[in-house]
Amino acid sequence: EYALKYPEMDGALRVTTNPAYFEDHAESVHLWSPGSRLFQPPESVRPREDERKAGITLKAILDDIL
Repeated sequence: EYALKYPEMDGALRVTTNPAYFEDHAESVHLWSPGSRLFQPPESVRPREDERKAGITLKAILDDIL
């Protein structure tokens, strides 16, 4: 269980990455996983505006990283 607070939020929310824990405490905790409205990738992996417009491929991104 963790507290999650993004800069634009007024207060922190309780989150978990454990689906079983979430099922037992769904009334008081959010499941933090891809697809959740709370799940935001780190700034370092978000596509930049120019990359979105350029239609950069996954291969190009991986080649740049590796």
